[in-house]
Amino acid sequence: MSKMDKHVVLGEIKAFLEGYNNDIKYLVNVETDPRTNFAECIIHEPNQKPRIEHIKYEPFMYMKDLSRHKIKLYNGISEQYLESKKIKYGITITKLKTGNQKRLVKGYCYKITSHRSYNDILNFLKDGGIDPYEKLTDDEGNIIKDKKGDSVFKYRDLFYSPKTTEQFFISTQSRLYKGYEEYKNVHKLTFDIETTGLRFQIHRVFAIGVRDNRGFETILEVDKLNDDESEIRLIQDFFNLIKHIQPAVICGFNSEMFDFEFILGRAKLLKMDLSEVPTTLKDFVMLRRKPNTSVKYGNTTDKYTWTDMWGFSVIDILHAAKRTAAVNSDLKETGLKYIAKFEKIAKPNRTYIDGEDNSIGRFYGENKIFIINEKNEYIQVPDEYQGVARNLYVLQANKGNISDEEYKKHRTKYLDENKEFIEWFRAEGIPKGMTKFIGGKKLVKQYLLDDLWETEQVDELYNQSSFMLAKIVPTTYQRICTMGTASIWNLLMTAWSYENDLAIPESDKYEKFSGGLARCFKSGYSKRIVKIDYASLYPMLQLTWNIFPIFDITGVMKKMLLYLTTTRNIYKKIANGTKLDKEEVELLRQIDPEIHIKYINNELTSADILMAKIKQLPIKILNNSLFGALGSNISFNWSDNVCAARITCCGRLELRHAITWFSKFNCVALLAVTDGINFQIPDRTTIRVTNAEVLYDQPEGLIEDMWQYGDKVGIGALIGKFNDEEMRPPYMAVDNDGESVSCLNLSRINYATLVLAKDKKTGEMKEKIKLTGNTIKSKVMPEYIEEFIDKGLNLILHGKGKEFVEYYYEYAENIRYMQIPLKKIASRSKIKTTINAYKKRGVDKNGRDKGMQAHMELLIEKRNKIAEELFEKHKDSLDMQRLKDNLTVDDKLKLIANYMPQEPELDSIVYYVNCGYKKSHGDSRKIKDKQTGEERFAAVLVDLDNPENNPKVYNYEKYLDAFNKRVETLLAGFNPEVAKKILVKLDKQGNLKKTEFNPLYDELNLKNFDLDDIDESMHLEELEVDFWNKTGYDPRKVWDGFKMHEDYKVHFEIYQSALDFLNEKMTAASKPRIKSINDDYKEGDLVLVKDGNEYHVGAYNGVYIQIVRTNVDVPKSQLEIELDKKIEENQKKIDELESSELLNKTDRELFLEAKAQKRQQYFIQFKQKYGIPLVATMEQVFAEIENSSVAFEDFVEEQEGGIEEEAEEYLDVDDDSFGRNEDGDGAY
Repeated sequence: MSKMDKHVVLGEIKAFLEGYNNDIKYLVNVETDPRTNFAECIIHEPNQKPRIEHIKYEPFMYMKDLSRHKIKLYNGISEQYLESKKIKYGITITKLKTGNQKRLVKGYCYKITSHRSYNDILNFLKDGGIDPYEKLTDDEGNIIKDKKGDSVFKYRDLFYSPKTTEQFFISTQSRLYKGYEEYKNVHKLTFDIETTGLRFQIHRVFAIGVRDNRGFETILEVDKLNDDESEIRLIQDFFNLIKHIQPAVICGFNSEMFDFEFILGRAKLLKMDLSEVPTTLKDFVMLRRKPNTSVKYGNTTDKYTWTDMWGFSVIDILHAAKRTAAVNSDLKETGLKYIAKFEKIAKPNRTYIDGEDNSIGRFYGENKIFIINEKNEYIQVPDEYQGVARNLYVLQANKGNISDEEYKKHRTKYLDENKEFIEWFRAEGIPKGMTKFIGGKKLVKQYLLDDLWETEQVDELYNQSSFMLAKIVPTTYQRICTMGTASIWNLLMTAWSYENDLAIPESDKYEKFSGGLARCFKSGYSKRIVKIDYASLYPMLQLTWNIFPIFDITGVMKKMLLYLTTTRNIYKKIANGTKLDKEEVELLRQIDPEIHIKYINNELTSADILMAKIKQLPIKILNNSLFGALGSNISFNWSDNVCAARITCCGRLELRHAITWFSKFNCVALLAVTDGINFQIPDRTTIRVTNAEVLYDQPEGLIEDMWQYGDKVGIGALIGKFNDEEMRPPYMAVDNDGESVSCLNLSRINYATLVLAKDKKTGEMKEKIKLTGNTIKSKVMPEYIEEFIDKGLNLILHGKGKEFVEYYYEYAENIRYMQIPLKKIASRSKIKTTINAYKKRGVDKNGRDKGMQAHMELLIEKRNKIAEELFEKHKDSLDMQRLKDNLTVDDKLKLIANYMPQEPELDSIVYYVNCGYKKSHGDSRKIKDKQTGEERFAAVLVDLDNPENNPKVYNYEKYLDAFNKRVETLLAGFNPEVAKKILVKLDKQGNLKKTEFNPLYDELNLKNFDLDDIDESMHLEELEVDFWNKTGYDPRKVWDGFKMHEDYKVHFEIYQSALDFLNEKMTAASKPRIKSINDDYKEGDLVLVKDGNEYHVGAYNGVYIQIVRTNVDVPKSQLEIELDKKIEENQKKIDELESSELLNKTDRELFLEAKAQKRQQYFIQFKQKYGIPLVATMEQVFAEIENSSVAFEDFVEEQEGGIEEEAEEYLDVDDDSFGRNEDGDGAY
């Protein structure tokens, strides 16, 4: 595009994204009713009370050409009758532009609008014989469900519409938050509840903390614990307070799964009439909850229950945390306290209380006295000293109301009467600075307020991007916080199509295409690494090679990508302090006039620079997600397999290009993944690089002296030279994406690097280990292994092979001789179901009992023993005459139910340790105890708070084996023969056998080793070849250094032969020649488009290629005839071989063979998913990893669950963009 074009495009797209409607400002939420044609808009104008404005809009629905489906509205009675119905329902039907593009012609090429309501559109269609929401039924009238259990709509494929709130934004060209520049300016309320336990069925809520970002903070409490009326008042006060504050956004952390579930569960059990309580902003409209709502975290779709509070945006910040963790592998957990510490935003000296053992409820209920220091570390005063501690606590609280003399008198009296307390206080409190007293209730309230503060900080940090997206995407903030990027793109394209009267394309059918190139050329240990990364590879390829859907007839995707790329680069430069070039300064004037003035006057403040960083966040998300949307045929109507495949095929060529070029300078390619390559670069070289030339066999020198290009030296000089001489301007370029001291490569997507990174708090450069993939470390790794890996990996990355082996042997001995604390070695499981429900867990699809869970079996065994003891103790008081003989444990449990201790709470944690004798003794396996001879489970429950009751030994063989399997993955840097010797073994007596290495040899030196073959990676793979052959695009235009296998090649001659044939005809008819799809063409040129075996002629109109002649007749070339013959001969041979084998096999044998092969394929995928060594056999895995057989059966069931489930996981599916919700407000 020309410079002038870029200015025009930026202005056009900026206005579209921000919404042309500038009359509706300070809009924070929108509510619609499908029965009306107006929206209730919640306005939060600064320094004014929130208000609701009623604004008209035009509801709409898109419809396919019904005649193509042999359907006629109103049975085609008459045009006059149809017009009368249009008048009745306020209907207008508009035929939309298609550009004669097949996907648009077959798509939703009519727009139905009503100036009355959305329901009037539905009633117009129902009256005409088509109910868009009619559900399919079987012959018996039962509603047909799909694989996910959702109803199947009869006419689903014929209609499309966004939600009515989104129809408002689109039809009025409005957006949220116009007038707000920063997220912190939006009025937000944060809340958190404290409860006596985790289950609302048996526990209560006793306190609710509420805080807003305008200085308000309070804690609502019950007047009396375990009192219905008091708890009812607390819940009423909470909702009354929200209505009084009237925030725009209501935030909580894990509030959708816990807080709202608990509050509303308690309200129901307390028989509260919530219609009498203001649970929303609007009188007489009750809070609703919608289960099975989708939320997206990267490539993962999860389900949750959506809380709908009319007038408010209800946000669960846990969603933002999980979304962040999906793209930041360093974020290992998503708990509030962990995130606050990880992001360096934890409140200084905050109060912590462990919630897992119900300490919060206990502290509050018992209200005992604690001693505390200035860091808010505390100890509970022992029960025998609670009396004196309470007196001192009361005295401390009243210190300001009495004289110093009276205060000292009382203090002396209390202490003189309690000499033993003084000794305890001196021993436990004074050394830790714990000299003040605090009550349990106050401690809990302090903890609650600290939680609220940190929740607000995490929201401010993690939801900035969602806020910025809400300013440009036509939907509500609550929906933006949970929807996937493909759905966001779908909404933007729908809005553009609405404004420009364009048809919505029919969805593309999914076809498999090549993913990004991924290779590990060198496994093991390497030093001095640089990552050469293509800057925004996929978007840049799209702009460079014009890779956009042919049916985008206004070229808006290219315009949006150009806008997003240009805007992001400018904001990124401002945020990084990089100088803008002349064109960028001019463009900044259009993008952000206020920042432009400050920039040219050198008046940018730190706040302006921070805002530039924030403003590029949503742009980055949209910029990098278009490729994913193009490959998602479910969530994105504009998806296009050809575009998606062409992007990845071009990307693979670019990676090969960079590998080949940098390798010429003795940069060793270690690993390549999608858009970047990790190279090991030399310290010294004999190759001299200058602006003018490259000289070989020069006197050796440091690369910083030998490689100089422009103003850059070393690897920077090579990057500059590559960009200038090899990359296609203005978009294609590579960057230095970071240098590492060293790395340990395990496989294509599993490696560790030692980097120098700036500490967020101090600004100092510190060493940091960065992990990619889950082979080295996973979130479910036992603590004892994780502890070893943290230190062991550090030693390896510092090149200390000998020290690593010594540390390994020392640690292995600690495991063998049971020196590892039980807390670190114990397994940790969360109780997710009641014991009764677990016992009734049913069978799998093969009729087998679903897998045993060790922690549940151990809990059952423990309770059975208690039941036996209690039965013996109380049997005399039972009516034994009425009891049958040979009572079972379950019989006894029923008889003494009133004496049994309470069952552990759901979501509480159970710890257990394996005390078997062999590594094959799984946790839930029954074994014979060597001392008692009795049968027992191999695992034993442990109580971390009472270590004296725990076992003194554990199954060292099993734990050592699990340890070795993890350590084995770290040995990639040792010579394979040496690595085999490193791992310890146990002899028959159980003693450790370890290898003694000779210190005089370099056996333990760390190195790298060849893995994937670089030459092989230069060859086009089968799916790549298929794409280039199918479309006629020429990969040599991108880079011509690739290689091809003899068996599958790109046959450039076939497309060229067709083009030559047609041009002969055009020349003979004195008509203009047709250009190749690979040529540079201008407006008016004819272009030949190839689609498999079909050819179409299109005319380029300056924006897109408009097809003017479909399926033109082109005879097969001689090469095609020969290829067809070869394929036919090969197929014949295959058929003959198969038939000869089939003759000797029964149908059952063939079926079982095919099934076994398929299960083996699934098993490989299963091992990769869970980081199990690929060499492990099925028998080994099932024998040594508890519940692995059940997990594998579930995995197989998932894989065979159908294409839709697979697409949800790997493409960018957002179920909530389809289907109708409960009140009819929704879309297909």
